[in-house]
Amino acid sequence: MSVYAKEYNQRPEVKAKHSIQVADRERWEGVSLACMGEEDKAKTVAIYMERDRLNKDLGHAGYHVDHILPKALGGDHIWFNMQILTAQENLSKNAQFRAKDKDLYQQRIAQLFI
Repeated sequence: MSVYAKEYNQRPEVKAKHSIQVADRERWEGVSLACMGEEDKAKTVAIYMERDRLNKDLGHAGYHVDHILPKALGGDHIWFNMQILTAQENLSKNAQFRAKDKDLYQQRIAQLFI
């Protein structure tokens, strides 16, 4: 992260905006987690924990949790619809359901019925 980016992120208005975004995301994810069974909840939380471990090892937020079928297109917030991507790949995906995502999604759905 550049010196400018670090300084920018320390501005009170940026910190406040980030806090609101985090709170909104946590509230939404909390509701979603509350509706899951224990096994699904554990698998979903494990994905976030792995993302956090990777980012800690890297020293910055270089990895994101991506929804294979984007939430904007009706995808669920559950482990079989999630994958860890680099931040760059996730941001370039831009809420699209790509062909390789479709294959992965179909594999994950098939696992549910084995």
